[in-house]
Amino acid sequence: MPDFGRAAIHELSDEFGLVPLVDGQTDPTDRIRRHYFFNLPAWDGLSQWVFRHPGIAKAQAGCDSYLPGWYRRATIEAEALSA
Repeated sequence: MPDFGRAAIHELSDEFGLVPLVDGQTDPTDRIRRHYFFNLPAWDGLSQWVFRHPGIAKAQAGCDSYLPGWYRRATIEAEALSA
């Protein structure tokens, strides 16, 4: 993609909650990945999805190797908002 520059890379990574890697950088730690994801629009979208589809979300809760704890965090936030 010839016109896909650094600004576009950062915009896309922010939207999907993916830490952008710099040349030569290895994958970030889980702590860094979680911090990045949970502070971007991607987290808002996932937590809203969990709220709207609790059964499907619960069934997928064990699939958290990329973002450990996402389901627990989403359910805690949903409970806090509904209280």
